[in-house]
Amino acid sequence: MNHYVFSRKKHLNQSLPIAPSRKLKITILTVGSRGDLQPYCALAIGLKRAGHEVTLATHENFELFVRKFDLKFAPIAGSMEEFLQSKLLQRLIAGEKLNPYEGDKLLLQQLESAWSACLGSEVIIYTPLATFGYHIADKLGVPCFFADQPVWGEKLTRLGVSPQPIPYKKVSDKTLAAAIEIVLGDKVMRCKAQELGQKIRDEDGVANAIEAFHRHLGLIR
Repeated sequence: MNHYVFSRKKHLNQSLPIAPSRKLKITILTVGSRGDLQPYCALAIGLKRAGHEVTLATHENFELFVRKFDLKFAPIAGSMEEFLQSKLLQRLIAGEKLNPYEGDKLLLQQLESAWSACLGSEVIIYTPLATFGYHIADKLGVPCFFADQPVWGEKLTRLGVSPQPIPYKKVSDKTLAAAIEIVLGDKVMRCKAQELGQKIRDEDGVANAIEAFHRHLGLIR
């Protein structure tokens, strides 16, 4: 399952996806920031429009954001906003080695809440920071889809609209500043990015994602 970006409200009014032969109960697991959540709200809306019963499981502090799209919500333990302001994160940034229990405690809470959210699901879609979705799906004996994000960095580079992705271990103020300088100073790259942006705005990415999802499960021919 690829990562489709929901950028404009007009996509909600575009063509309906091909009707599947069967309606499914689907749970989408995503943890992280709002940027990790918003694209999957679009996917959830598309799946719901196709007739499926969709639940979006994410941090409790995003409940109102999810529900404003008239989507079912299930809580996953932990608040990313609280974590970003926590002393624990500051210690991690400082390079301090933490007691494994400190990280394991939150992970166990997330596993328990994600498990509860997925009970009764027929398909599970999970994102890079919610890889426990694979193990939950395996335990429940249901198919799962990995909603991939990192692959897009390489694709954008090949299209000439982005500098090389920065490996996580090499992210710093200097490497980020250098990448920003490339983007701002390369007129050809900016022109290509504008052209690509227009193509994305002109297509119905959500409908394409739903069709690929249905075809993979054999729900349409």
